[in-house]
Amino acid sequence: MPMDITPGEVTDIINKHLRQMETGQELLLLVDTGSLKDIYQELENSVITIGVISNVSTGLALDIGNRIIQHESLDNLLEASIQNNLPEFRIFRPATQKQRLILTTCMSGEGTAQKIQHMLEEGFFDVPSLRFRSMDFHHLKDPAVQNRLKREFTVLAVVGTDNPRIKDVPFISVEQLILGRDEGSLEHLFGDSLTKDHMQRINNRLLANFSLENMVGSITIIDARVLLQDIEVLISRFERYMNLTLPNDLKINLFIHISAMMERLVRANPIREYNGLEEMNRLSPDFAVLFKRAFSIMAQKYGVEVNEEEIGIIYEIIKNANEAEQGGIL
Repeated sequence: MPMDITPGEVTDIINKHLRQMETGQELLLLVDTGSLKDIYQELENSVITIGVISNVSTGLALDIGNRIIQHESLDNLLEASIQNNLPEFRIFRPATQKQRLILTTCMSGEGTAQKIQHMLEEGFFDVPSLRFRSMDFHHLKDPAVQNRLKREFTVLAVVGTDNPRIKDVPFISVEQLILGRDEGSLEHLFGDSLTKDHMQRINNRLLANFSLENMVGSITIIDARVLLQDIEVLISRFERYMNLTLPNDLKINLFIHISAMMERLVRANPIREYNGLEEMNRLSPDFAVLFKRAFSIMAQKYGVEVNEEEIGIIYEIIKNANEAEQGGIL
């Protein structure tokens, strides 16, 4: 194309080629200087998948040509552009071709989220075009991350211990699954695309996977039954010291989180960064002291100490539940 060509003329040329292509085909546009940002909106309305690589060098163009001859996928070609340090790449997918995605998350990191992901994958192994991805809770709360995920996938739901509050994406808590109170929320995600018999088989797998003992046993090296008994004593002591009563859903969340915390403490790898300590100490100055007192039996039994950062995460879990209840836990 000539250097002085206008965005409208570029769009006309591309549309002429698109009319000659069939659904399912892919188009790759290489731009030697500048970019096609001015017509990105037009490309997003395409009925086929289009890749765009800007500021292409001769060497990269030859490399891409060789990869096309070897029948490499469009995604691999775009990844090659990253490896060659190009400033920009974009891919536009028709909405009908977006993969369905279920996200899993946990406030204290990806370890527990990965375990939840594996349990869901075992339950939904025979559902086509469905992906799962575990993500750190605070990372997932970033609006830029949420928008990127929505552009690339049809995000069906978030499953986890804490709700990142993604607009128009339902949250399903692990506590609901463990207590058998998800109220068909997973089934509703698929509409009529799954038969009742198929969904029943999936539900049976999930019920088998998402027992509290299985959940705890999957995230710690400590004997699950013994650990659950110890955590039950810890929570009971903490309720008494704080003069509060925690709802059952929150207790399940704490069982899961404290199990993962014990794994970290036993391995001497506790969370060491938490930005809410000042708020916790200001709003609930006795929280850390009383939790450590309640935890003292477990500290002696397992030979570990709990730091303020780990306690801060527990405080935030209870605080978030308090805000959701709107009635007051703390």
